[in-house]
Amino acid sequence: MLRPYYLKWIYFRLHPEARPKHWQDSWGYPNVPLEQAATLVEPASGLDFLFLPMTDWHARLQRPHHLARALAAAGHRCFYLNPNVGREYPQPSLFSSPRIAKLQERVYEVHVPLFREPVFHHRLLH
Repeated sequence: MLRPYYLKWIYFRLHPEARPKHWQDSWGYPNVPLEQAATLVEPASGLDFLFLPMTDWHARLQRPHHLARALAAAGHRCFYLNPNVGREYPQPSLFSSPRIAKLQERVYEVHVPLFREPVFHHRLLH
């Protein structure tokens, strides 16, 4: 079934200026496919932390950013899951693969495209 949010790929091609800036900012950092993460991610010297944020790293600065930076400064690796679940990719998820980007020393952003984007207002989240 074709849903309106799938049409964004056509809309953004016709109106590139309408594409959110923080979606574009996601790709301004060194990034590799997730299978090649070992080439980008530093070896662990401390603990690993996974952040499941409500806000994109590039949209606004909030507590998870400060916490990730402080933990990284203390020698831990921090992985920040991009909450856009694939909407930040410049092409549809069918043509995208999971990627990891290095935001700063020991702070990484994980991009995972979902095949079908969730429609949160169609059901209750449990």
